[in-house]
Amino acid sequence: MKNILLISSSAAISGAEIVTKDFVQNSKHRYYLCAPDTPEVKKFYSEFGFIDTFYSPYYMKKGNSKFKSRIDNLNVIVKEAFFLNKIIKKIGQNNIDLIYCNNTISCLGITLLGKIRKIDIPVVLHIHDMMTSCSFTPLVKRLCIGYPTITVSQACKDELIKYAGLDKNDVNVIYNGIDVKKFFPSSRDRNDATKNIVIGYAGNIIERKGVVFLAKAFSKLNQDNPNTKLRISYHLSEKNYLNDIKGILEGKNVEYCNYPREKMREFYDSIDILVVPSLKDPLPTTVLEAMGCGKIVIGSNVDGNIEMLENKYLFERGSSEDLYRKLKEIIDKYFDEVELCKKQNPIKISKYFSFDAKNEKMDKFFNNVGLRKTIDI
Repeated sequence: MKNILLISSSAAISGAEIVTKDFVQNSKHRYYLCAPDTPEVKKFYSEFGFIDTFYSPYYMKKGNSKFKSRIDNLNVIVKEAFFLNKIIKKIGQNNIDLIYCNNTISCLGITLLGKIRKIDIPVVLHIHDMMTSCSFTPLVKRLCIGYPTITVSQACKDELIKYAGLDKNDVNVIYNGIDVKKFFPSSRDRNDATKNIVIGYAGNIIERKGVVFLAKAFSKLNQDNPNTKLRISYHLSEKNYLNDIKGILEGKNVEYCNYPREKMREFYDSIDILVVPSLKDPLPTTVLEAMGCGKIVIGSNVDGNIEMLENKYLFERGSSEDLYRKLKEIIDKYFDEVELCKKQNPIKISKYFSFDAKNEKMDKFFNNVGLRKTIDI
């Protein structure tokens, strides 16, 4: 058992924080926490049972312009580095076995501190972002080279090597894991699935998520069969992008809703097919959860989707026409596909994307950090 300082510097709760919460709560190690001093973050971490918690006043805020935002963000990273220095001194280096940085911002803070002073504690970086869509790629390239690094998919690893210059032997892929005791096939099928196919989307409504292509494909599909329904569950949105989607779907059989994290199982039980139309996505958690529930999942042929889904469930990135054709194809043989996915998807999730699978690799990684750069997991 190790005493680990977990640094999670995001002021918003996203997928990276959610999967880390799941991991920490099922981990055998003990944790200190350093996180932003915001009500949302404090509420999220309140039930963890950390050794101690330290809340930082320095975190990313949206600026009035891209230039202002970049300057503000650089300023935050510098202040975060000095804040982390104080926290490490307060805890005492002898009381920390490992520093684990959970997202790109925290990785930059600790590695900047490493440029200023020597850190005699093993540091692990966990980068969830695709470098081609990350505004901090130049800083990752300058600060993060040489550290043992975890990332969530082979697609992420490839971009860290190509665009941020990290050594392939330093970057280790450990897939996120889900709770297979929560996300498993229901013993009951939806009563009206034979007549009214429900297509689902869950996630933020932002341009990177490609929801507009789902809207266009569904609009055409709904003309063919008015009983087909689209259920969209979201929390965050880009206002103009959301308005565009609502305009495309006006008059169609669509429902907008907001399922909280703890009720996502209910969302998956209410749909027949999940669509993940992202333009960029390291490893969408919704794919894992829906597959765990034995659902049919259709995704764009990008990044982490390719590592989770078979080719026949992939459509051309950014093509509403190809998504429409793929949906028609799957719906035409719906019953065969349902039976296949109910059997195969949970097996795949349990083997590669479960808590047990992730925790085993994370523990092996943590135990070997500091012994050698290349860690066989």
